[in-house]
Amino acid sequence: MYLLKIGQVKTKQDLAVVLGRGSATVQRWLKAYTESGIASLVSRIKGFRTTANH
Repeated sequence: MYLLKIGQVKTKQDLAVVLGRGSATVQRWLKAYTESGIASLVSRIKGFRTTANH
């Protein structure tokens, strides 16, 4: 999201390429951020790490 804001990338598709993720994933992240703020993204990261470690 930061890369879009500072103009490092111009489109969501560019952001997906830079991050090595699909455009649908980036779109989900942006929607979650827009609807629920940064906390929704942080909770996803914590959940992923917890799951990955088990």
